Amino acid sequence: MIVARKGIGSRIGLTLRWMVFVVVGLLLNLPIIMTVLTSLKTMADINTSPPPLLFLPTLDNYREVWLSPQVREAIVTSGVLALIIALGVVVLGGLLAFVALKTKSRFRRVCEFIAMAPIAIPAIVYSAGLLLTVLSVPGLARIAYGTRSVMVVAEVICFRPLT
Repeated sequence: MIVARKGIGSRIGLTLRWMVFVVVGLLLNLPIIMTVLTSLKTMADINTSPPPLLFLPTLDNYREVWLSPQVREAIVTSGVLALIIALGVVVLGGLLAFVALKTKSRFRRVCEFIAMAPIAIPAIVYSAGLLLTVLSVPGLARIAYGTRSVMVVAEVICFRPLT
């Protein structure tokens, strides 16, 4: 019985593959790494040209951001909008699915089309159409433009097929 041994060539190949994997991984993640490192610098270190490679890390930037009332307001607003959008998507998707699958209504195909249209039509097309609708309907621009309601409607439309 002959037993084959792995030679030195296969070990070198494995080592080279891992080295390539690590180098490519570092290169792909370099922007994220640099962003995190820059966030740990002081403003003086950030504005220095060329930026120093060695610096004393600080969390002052994070403290400043988290103590900002605008950031807290943005986090609360994002959370509230996420809950409203999720509720709207589930309710609308559930109603459309119920009508399309469980009723004998003549609007079954229409409901199925409405539910599946966002998969076929890109979100940018929906966004442009919604923007044109808000801007072109008389009086709607004054009421809805620049409000969160337009964003809620757009998100419910775009995420509807995911329910």
